[in-house]
Amino acid sequence: MKIKKEHHKYYLLAFLIISIGAYLFLFTSELISQKKPQKMIEVTAKPTKPIEIPEEREYVSELGFKIIIPNGYNIEEVNNSLKNVIIKKEINYERYLPITNFDNIISFVRYLETKNNIKIKIENKLKINNYESAKGLIKYPISGRELKRTFFIMPDNWVVYTFSTSSPELYEDLEKIVRSFEYTGN
Repeated sequence: MKIKKEHHKYYLLAFLIISIGAYLFLFTSELISQKKPQKMIEVTAKPTKPIEIPEEREYVSELGFKIIIPNGYNIEEVNNSLKNVIIKKEINYERYLPITNFDNIISFVRYLETKNNIKIKIENKLKINNYESAKGLIKYPISGRELKRTFFIMPDNWVVYTFSTSSPELYEDLEKIVRSFEYTGN
């Protein structure tokens, strides 16, 4: 097959373009394969002024209450539960509604024992901001889980709030949080 002279320039141009493309492809892929891993540089920034963190702050929940939270706690409210988390230790919150309709807090606690197959030792019945309340320890006999210090607060017959922790070093903070409890009725 003979190529006409007038088409030689087109074939030459195509050959040059393909040759240059192949050279660039091979050259860049060789450079990439020889590239050494990059070093990671860690940069830390320090604030020029100290950040002021309040010792306590008020937290208003969409679940119908407000409390005072001590410094060092982060709040996460998900699916009708609230957790105040400090490192791995927790103070948990739960709201029981509208299944309650109990005459008093003790009848609710007994119902909870039966329903969840747990043992609750009521240490004392008390009033927290004029709401019927009880302080107790929950033991989980089936799972063998540790005791949980729990406060039950019943602002009306239709709702019960519980605040609890299984960390004895958080009992004091739990008591402060519970003492600041106010029902907003949402």
